[in-house]
Order: sequence, then structure tokens, then C-alpha cells
Amino acid sequence: MNLLRWETNLKNGVCYLEFDRKDIPMNKLVATTLESKIHVFNMRTNHPELGYAGLSELAHNSTIWGAKHCPQNRDLFMTLGNTNNISMY
Repeated sequence: MNLLRWETNLKNGVCYLEFDRKDIPMNKLVATTLESKIHVFNMRTNHPELGYAGLSELAHNSTIWGAKHCPQNRDLFMTLGNTNNISMY
């Protein structure tokens, strides 16, 4: 429909975005950044002024280049850091 539903600023550069599953309506969105943070947004909970519910966490000591949800359990995802380590959340 080409319309903007929501926008936010995560500061220092976004490296990766992923929704939890492709076969269901929007649920969770993970964003990774250059500043070693992951941001998880609940895309089903939207406040008219504050935006979508979410949390941020300092995950690695370096840039986080990617995140991938587990196909069997969409509540789990892994992140890939710049120092060749992965973390599961």
C-alpha cells in the first residue's frame, strides 16, 4: 500500500532487520546495529504516541551483523557479532 506506518531512530546505523516468520502477520521485528545493540519490537502492540512496544539490549562488544529466528520456535533468535561469536536469545 506504500504508506508509512511507523518510524523510529536507532542511532548509529542499522545492520540487519528480520521479522520472526514470513507465513504469519507481523509479530516480532529484530534490528541489529553498529553500536552492539539488538532492538526487538512487538509489532502487534502499538501506542499512538510512543510507537511499538520493544526493548534494547547491549549484546556483543562489537557490531552485530545479523540476526536469525529459529524456524521451529519464533521466540528464539541468534545474533552474529563482529568478533566471530554468536548468541542466542
